[in-house]
Amino acid sequence: MQKKIRVGIVGCGGMARSVHIPSYQKLHDVEVVACADINEKAAIEVSKKFGIPHYYTDYHKMFEEIELDAVSICTPNVFHKDPAIEAMKHGAHVLTEKPMAASLEDAKEMYYTSKKYNRILIVGFQTRFSLGINAIKNLVESGSLGEIYYARSRYLRRWGIPPSLTFIKKKFSGGGPLLDIGCYAVDTALHVLGYPRPKNVFAFVFTKFGKNPEYVEKGCWGGRWKINDFDVEDNAFGMIRFEKDLAVSIETNWASFTKEEGLNITLLGTKGGATLKPFEIYRELMGVRTVTTIQGEPPRISIQEMKIFKFIESIKVGKPLYAPAIEGLRDQAILEAFYKSAMKKDAVKVEWDF
Repeated sequence: MQKKIRVGIVGCGGMARSVHIPSYQKLHDVEVVACADINEKAAIEVSKKFGIPHYYTDYHKMFEEIELDAVSICTPNVFHKDPAIEAMKHGAHVLTEKPMAASLEDAKEMYYTSKKYNRILIVGFQTRFSLGINAIKNLVESGSLGEIYYARSRYLRRWGIPPSLTFIKKKFSGGGPLLDIGCYAVDTALHVLGYPRPKNVFAFVFTKFGKNPEYVEKGCWGGRWKINDFDVEDNAFGMIRFEKDLAVSIETNWASFTKEEGLNITLLGTKGGATLKPFEIYRELMGVRTVTTIQGEPPRISIQEMKIFKFIESIKVGKPLYAPAIEGLRDQAILEAFYKSAMKKDAVKVEWDF
């Protein structure tokens, strides 16, 4: 009988409970054998709810006492690095929630550790399994849109400020919506375009809602926050200039007066264009400009489950099957450049060679 893949969980919050653990437990050849959280109550709750035999308040002790093949990192951004590195040193492959880390330096340490110990390190961008995003990527790769010279990638919210300190307090999150959901906009653009080499970034960040007493009193998602706790941006915008004749704008926020919400990308090419939502392709046929749309409903898949399933499959085949560490690291380099540019109020170069 084939040995089951033994999984450990670091961080027993919402993502662990709603995505990681339930998805692992759907796989017959996987068992979640341990979980860890500095909040003992959370660790006990998760252990009991999901029938996990071992729980810890110190992940170091978990790694020392339990033999693990794989580990999910479901902690706040600032706390991705240390448990990921410890897990890999103890022989486990790692799936970390997005973004890869709270800073480029942390992401570098994680990447180089994965190389040193020959461990798989995947960043949990479940958007890699979006049928629409992959259809657009195929259009680009096929050349049917011609040369892509401009893209607009965005993840916008009309009113979606998370009230938890793990999002709005920089010492836990590392940043605001740029790291939280803007990372999806960056990753989607780079993934679709094949990770072209960037030259520089020019960006702006704003805090227009999170420190406004009127909006704090209104609250969001069933909770309020304290003005003094909110020390991250709530809007971020910028332009990435690439070495080839290509520019990509990135837009993200937790709050704004706009009609559009969610993740979207639009491409402009010399032979055609495309947008994700609504999924449309713009081309010229027989001298006439046309719009192609989807007829019927595309197949429904759980992209959250897929990121877990593909992580386990990656372990079996011995290589990352999506969002490998090097791509998460390059996403992080773009995010870091955004913050540096916003602070300097000027364009900054993007670190790219790792």
